[in-house]
Amino acid sequence: MSPRFGGGGENRAREQRERSAEERERAQQEREARRAAREGRAPRALPPLPREPPRAPAVAPSTPELGRAPAPGEDVALPPEPQPASEREPSAEGAPMVAPEPVPELEPESRPAAEVRPPPEPAPAPAAEPVPAPEPAASTAAFVPEPEPEPAATHADLPAHGASSASYPWAFDEPQVEEQPPVPRPAVTSSAHDDLAGEPSWAFDAPQRDDAAPRVVVQGRAEAPAGVTRVAGSSLASAAGAEGPPRFGAPPRGVPKRRRGARRVILLLILAGIAAVAFFLYRLYEPGADGGEGRVAVTVAPGSSAEQIGRLLARQDVVASSFFFSLRARMSGENLRSGKLSLKRGMSYEAALAELTKAPPAAPVLTKITLPEGPGRKELAARVKQAGFTGSYLKASRSSTALDPRDYGAPKSASLEGFLFPATYALEPRSSAQALVTQQVRTFKREFAKVTTALATRRKLSRYDVLIIASMIEREALVPKDRRLIAGVIYNRLEQGMPLGIDATIRFELENFSRPLRESELKRDTPYNTRIRTGLPPGPIGNPGLAAIQAAANPARNDFVYYVVKPCENGAHAFSSTNEKFLRDVAAYNAKRDELGGKDPSQC
Repeated sequence: MSPRFGGGGENRAREQRERSAEERERAQQEREARRAAREGRAPRALPPLPREPPRAPAVAPSTPELGRAPAPGEDVALPPEPQPASEREPSAEGAPMVAPEPVPELEPESRPAAEVRPPPEPAPAPAAEPVPAPEPAASTAAFVPEPEPEPAATHADLPAHGASSASYPWAFDEPQVEEQPPVPRPAVTSSAHDDLAGEPSWAFDAPQRDDAAPRVVVQGRAEAPAGVTRVAGSSLASAAGAEGPPRFGAPPRGVPKRRRGARRVILLLILAGIAAVAFFLYRLYEPGADGGEGRVAVTVAPGSSAEQIGRLLARQDVVASSFFFSLRARMSGENLRSGKLSLKRGMSYEAALAELTKAPPAAPVLTKITLPEGPGRKELAARVKQAGFTGSYLKASRSSTALDPRDYGAPKSASLEGFLFPATYALEPRSSAQALVTQQVRTFKREFAKVTTALATRRKLSRYDVLIIASMIEREALVPKDRRLIAGVIYNRLEQGMPLGIDATIRFELENFSRPLRESELKRDTPYNTRIRTGLPPGPIGNPGLAAIQAAANPARNDFVYYVVKPCENGAHAFSSTNEKFLRDVAAYNAKRDELGGKDPSQC
């Protein structure tokens, strides 16, 4: 039979249906293989898909009756063959007639059964004109290459004209259905992994596509009506693992979510570690810190460790942290010096370490002077001037703002005689005599506070009287053991109203501390002549030391009222309570002096 009469049409339709089922099954197997590769397992066997029922053709038959064979010689109208786009007739609106493009099959692993629409009731109709297909939705399709399709049946395979219709009854058994207008459906977005989620039932209603057309993977588009091509929304919208480029923002292909979460945790831990190291180094080296302000006196004990020094500096606000300071000190490896330091508040660790590691300043060359116990202001003036002090010592020792003699019971006109404490002093070179006097009176106040004057107070003696008695003891006693004994003699004579008879008072007034006194000098009636006058002299006759002051405040309890130097006893005295004993001791002293040719017999 001639190809015009539809010879071979049934075979072609059956082959198209079989190829469509095979392709869907092959696509399902490919999806299972990709999923198994991502999960690291072997692909499982899948059950075969059910065969699709045949779809009704788009054009109704031209014969007035369906199901009967044409009579011999009867002409049968066949549907027109598809023509290339360039040869198609333009539509009424001027647009070319475009055949619908094939729609890809999207078969998940477990997809619900496709909805099978029964063919419409056949109705006699004349040969219909080709209806222009609705224009496809403006979206992008992702194409997947398919294996080479088998050659489709052509008109050559149809029987020739004039063949008996009884020989080819199948040529008229296919029902003819009018092409239905496209039914709009809501757009549905497919899952990122189409093999893991099901699809709506309308996904299976797509018409059979031509083998010559490339396979189209639909992404998120509703099903188009039969004969209308569905195109993808974007070529970059493919989900990970599906065919086509990955969707923007989709996770990387082949990387499980659990591994991606572990990578994020590791990245966060690395960033946190970097931030912690940066903060630690910032606190350790303090970039931009200044040298501090103000002044703080810090005393570092000898042998202190870096941690102890750091805590000391942190307590006095010199540095911000004792830990970071001690760490910087250990890193430097230098020894920290001790002693009194003048540091600033808010210093950087580097500045504080520079102060603690630099060599201590050289000790200044000081002027030292030793002032002995006993001599008065006039005797000390020459020694002070010889030591290099500037200014007049006599003038400076007249009064001082550091001490007022009246606080000790002295008269208003009293000078600082007796208050210039004897000791060794060290001052800067070319210091003034006033500076020396200030140190002497300050030392006196500190040392005199150690003396208890309760016994003198009971004897109705002031602290100034104790100082006068101490100055006489310092002049008379040549050995330490005689101090309290001489103090006892003075106290006994004062109680009995006897003149003290101490020639050192006359020497102080005459400023004669070396030559023998004359008889005329001993008979002069002056306030300091204790041979004639009773009681104490007007003031101290020198500057006593602490031992003499303590002896004057606590005299020995005895009844001695006389004493004289023992010959050849290195200055020791012989004490007596009667005049007869005293005269014998004086005779021994004079005899030895005459023997030595008038020299002092205390040293033999």
